[in-house]
Amino acid sequence: MLELFGPKILCPRKTLVGTELETDLLRVSLIPVSGQLPILDKKEREQIAEEFQARFVGYFLRNSSKVQIPNFDVSDLALPHQELARALGAAVVGDEELQSKIIPLLNVQDEQIRSDRAASLDALVLEAGLFFIHQGDWSKVRADSTAEKVEAIFKGRGFDRKISAESVGWAWKRLGIPSGRINRAGNGIELTGPTSRLIHQLAMSFGVRAIRGGLRRDCRYCRELEAMTALSKT
Repeated sequence: MLELFGPKILCPRKTLVGTELETDLLRVSLIPVSGQLPILDKKEREQIAEEFQARFVGYFLRNSSKVQIPNFDVSDLALPHQELARALGAAVVGDEELQSKIIPLLNVQDEQIRSDRAASLDALVLEAGLFFIHQGDWSKVRADSTAEKVEAIFKGRGFDRKISAESVGWAWKRLGIPSGRINRAGNGIELTGPTSRLIHQLAMSFGVRAIRGGLRRDCRYCRELEAMTALSKT
């Protein structure tokens, strides 16, 4: 994948599953047209480009000063979709009715992604992290202890799955959770304030069951999430 500037339209023949792009896209299924599309020669392509580039530039110059962050509530969407909703909303100028349809459009895709995420290894690693934080007597957690807890969560939900400490380490890395060697016995994470806060925020984004089931009043990080959610709705 190339790191390109600005939004792009991707037209793959298969759904992008298991990639970093999976949650950051607005997916639209296109039905193939019947028959064969006309083949455009170079002159026709240049004519089309010349006409539409001028129209796009004209639209940009007329409306760029009107673009602003839309005033709608995106807190019920997962974090990647919140940014997508704001970006799409800002691009709609002078049409509140059209802008209001963005959230419903994203809701179906958002719910599917939340469901898939909640059953993923990364989500269960986060759920294990929440368990250790809420226990209150853990300052450091080793990767093998987390792996054992993830296995127990899987087993409690009817799945017999073996999890290695190495796979937990890779999950921490994907999630951006600081980890490293914490003692002679192996790698792990330190449950500092910033790390515990990050785990809670990621758990909310991933739709982890322990978070969706209710925030804990005796946990400062859960209370912070509750306050942030309430603030975003005002």
